[in-house]
Amino acid sequence: MNCKIIGLVFFGSILFLGLSQKLCAQESSEIRYVAIGDSYSIGTGVSQEEAWPILLTDNLRTDGHNILLVANPSRNGWTTLDAQQWEIPDYRKSAPTFATLKLGVNDWLQNSTVERFRANFADLLEDMLSEL
Repeated sequence: MNCKIIGLVFFGSILFLGLSQKLCAQESSEIRYVAIGDSYSIGTGVSQEEAWPILLTDNLRTDGHNILLVANPSRNGWTTLDAQQWEIPDYRKSAPTFATLKLGVNDWLQNSTVERFRANFADLLEDMLSEL
């Protein structure tokens, strides 16, 4: 199996979090994936099989990676602060070795200031990275 996934990469509006050395060392071990986000991450409007975390997991498996989506605590309408308060506890319990973070539109829709969004996003990202 080739070991080509991910360090800390921003791709489009999805943030992939992982430790590439850790993932490479675990090639034969299971990669524990947790998706943090909002309605986009839970696939609102599409079937569960069409939600992008499921598609990502399936594609990585097809590419030869032993990956399992162990948690997706994402919810419709959640902001960065909601994710930090309600998703991070599930994230920690799941002991991830790989994660994605896709949210922020609800901060804007709920009239959060740019400064508040940046601070909440930075705190959320720091919490996530501390677990990897």
